[in-house]
Parts: sequence; structure tokens; C-alpha cells
Amino acid sequence: MEERLFVVTDEIEWKRAASGPGEVGHLYQDPDDHMDSRLVRFPAGGGTGGEPGLLGRHVFVVDGEFEADGELLRAGDCHRAAGGPVNGRSARGCVLFSIYPAWPSAGYGEAPDVGTLDDPLTVRGGEGTVMMDEDERFEVRLVRLKPGEENTLPGPYGTEELFVLRGGCVCDGRRMATGDYMRRRDAAEAQALSTDEGCEVLCVLHRV
Repeated sequence: MEERLFVVTDEIEWKRAASGPGEVGHLYQDPDDHMDSRLVRFPAGGGTGGEPGLLGRHVFVVDGEFEADGELLRAGDCHRAAGGPVNGRSARGCVLFSIYPAWPSAGYGEAPDVGTLDDPLTVRGGEGTVMMDEDERFEVRLVRLKPGEENTLPGPYGTEELFVLRGGCVCDGRRMATGDYMRRRDAAEAQALSTDEGCEVLCVLHRV
């Protein structure tokens, strides 16, 4: 298992979904919590069609529009479904970032009791930190930096994933552009994130 991994956007390998329209770009599966970070893109008019093996409980809209649980999500919006995977469609086409439980009991635990399900939650772009579920072993943050700003990502975490949504930044000594992805295992120390031009970075932090 690599301690560091950088993938530029042109190197992401897209594969057709097992059923229905759509493609999946696998980024990383954490060996401890068995959560699979992936990109999913749909053409205009495409969607999950109820397919449970495509999206996880959380989706973040990278580009385009996606409708889920009656909410129209646009680029920058994040949505968490109630208990199960997100189900929806895109009228105009979209690219989504999702965290999918690779094992049936991964991350979300066994099938939850209906009475304990959370309500669906949507966090709109510009509202700050994306979301964190106390009963899961990871959290998702959206970091926005203005030109010339710096930020420090907290530790320790078992694994830290960064996906650059817009702009460019320098992280772990590596310059990253829009669409680039970085994974860092054993993130015991805080990591500096800086930018000259401004950026938006999606961070997935897997707990120790």
C-alpha cells in the first residue's frame, strides 16, 4: 500500500457502471473502514435507477446538477441520504464524488433500524464545512482558500484524501490543479495546504 499517491485528472480510469447509464472512477478503498472513494458521472438523463452498488450515502456534486430526495443539487452541494445509498438522476449530466461502503457492513454498520435513520441532509455550497457523522469512521470537509491563504489540515487520521474541485494548491510539496487527487496514509501530522490563486478542496479524513 502506497504511503503517498497522486493522480492527475487525465489519469483517472473510468469504467461503465454495472447497470444503467453512468461511469465510475475508483480512487481509493480504505483497508480499515472499507469505504470506497469514487467519482461517478452520468450523462444527461442518466441516474442510479435504484441501483444500490453505485453511490454511497454521501454525494458531493463536482460538476453539473443532480436531483436526490427531491432536492436539486448543484456544483458545490453535498447530500446525505437517510440510511441507505443516494438515489437520483441528472437531467443535464453531472460528476459526483461519493463514499461507498465496499462491504455490506462497512462504515454504515448493519442495516439500521428504521426508527434510528437520520433525515436526509443537504449542505449547499458556500455553507462551510460539509458534514461529519459521529457513527461513521470518516468525515468530509470542504476547504476554501482565497489567493495567498494557507490552512492546516488536522491530524491524526489513518488516511487523508484530497480532491481539488477548483483552482490550484500546494499540498505535501506537490502542486495540484483542478481534478487532481492525492491520498496520504498514516496522516499522523498536520499538513499545510496553500494556494496562490485560490482553491476549493474536498477532504475525506478517515479516522484512526
